[in-house]
Amino acid sequence: MVLLYILSEDKAQIESITQDLLLQHYVTTVNIDWDRDRMFLENGVLAKKKVNLLTCVTKALLFQKIDSFIREKYANDIPEIFTSPIINMDWDLAQALIDNTEKI
Repeated sequence: MVLLYILSEDKAQIESITQDLLLQHYVTTVNIDWDRDRMFLENGVLAKKKVNLLTCVTKALLFQKIDSFIREKYANDIPEIFTSPIINMDWDLAQALIDNTEKI
């Protein structure tokens, strides 16, 4: 299992990706944090912009499929997408994810 992160400045894109992930059965739930501050250096000057963060739990083996789907559908504006491993997970939550997402 992994925690999937998708970041985009475009709120409509995040909503569309949420719908896609749920309808394709790649995930069972999605959490969205709107208008998060992102700090970065731009030409040596501290800058800030707003990004929207979608997070969800999925199967590690689905990542390539999800990444390919998003790269194809949003080829003109590919959001950031990455995962981090889940080391431990409540058994009931893990079983619900196994039962309710695409079979691999």
